[in-house]
Amino acid sequence: MRSAIILLAIVAAVSATAIRQQPKKEHLTKDIKHHTKEERVQNAAKVHQKLGDLSGKAYFQALVASGKDAALKDELCKMCIKLITDIETFGEDTALDYLEPEVEIMCDGLPWDNLKKDCTDWVMSIVDDLVDILNDYTDGENACVAMTLCDA
Repeated sequence: MRSAIILLAIVAAVSATAIRQQPKKEHLTKDIKHHTKEERVQNAAKVHQKLGDLSGKAYFQALVASGKDAALKDELCKMCIKLITDIETFGEDTALDYLEPEVEIMCDGLPWDNLKKDCTDWVMSIVDDLVDILNDYTDGENACVAMTLCDA
């Protein structure tokens, strides 16, 4: 469920970009690196380790305290699959170029300056790890299951 917080932040940022003019579909020239099972486990462990740090726990506890964690479960799965589809459609670099400013805008809604910066740094620190996980799966649903955002 901790990874749900990150995905929610990422999906909110990507959804906000839908209002903007979308770029033309890019042809991916980058060779997708297929990781071994051991590398996939290591990538997933990196994400979960970052989600378990103090900031991750604080954000997760805030979500639980608000009572919204259970209500978001199905929506998070749908949003995860949508995010992966957007990355496949527009390309990883373009999706990440749109993502960072949107994360900053979203985090600017927090009440304290140090919390705003921590939020942005924390979300962006795991984006590359999440993209590595996405590259290991052939479809969005399997990637979202691997990140524990969708049920198997």
